[in-house]
Amino acid sequence: MGWLITQGQTKAELIEHLTEGDANLRTHRKCVRGNVLWTIQENLKYPGWGRFIVAYLMVHDPGYGWGYKPVEESMGPAELSCPASYLDEVPVPDSAFAAPWRERVRRRHADKQRLKRTVAAASIGDQVTLTKGCVPHTVTLTSRKPLIGRADDGSCWRIPRRCIASINPTT
Repeated sequence: MGWLITQGQTKAELIEHLTEGDANLRTHRKCVRGNVLWTIQENLKYPGWGRFIVAYLMVHDPGYGWGYKPVEESMGPAELSCPASYLDEVPVPDSAFAAPWRERVRRRHADKQRLKRTVAAASIGDQVTLTKGCVPHTVTLTSRKPLIGRADDGSCWRIPRRCIASINPTT
């Protein structure tokens, strides 16, 4: 299925339309992560279907408006920013894609929590190894808030958490 874009529509109007604009759908929960609207919805026309998770991928076409593409959990979305609590509230649908997708979402949340604990335990002077593709590859931590490191050549770099591969304490 393609993208549905409405001329002149704002992001807020799109979210309102997707969560309140259909008499056959009841939205139980919603949240926006970047340009993905996550919802727990229920089809009132077919009550036996129960609740389901939908990722509405939202896109802005400059000069035209906002649009979306709905991706249900049963389709195995590529997006992993779904709140973990949503997974606990909705039964796993009968789909080959749903269970593996949920596992990837839970793994992503666990990885983020592990990284958060690692950064919280870091000390000034620790060696930070950055992920593949980041230059420089290693820096020495010089500040925790904001997270800043100094490279071997003396240059200072702000360190996005997504770029941290590991933090090695100095001995």
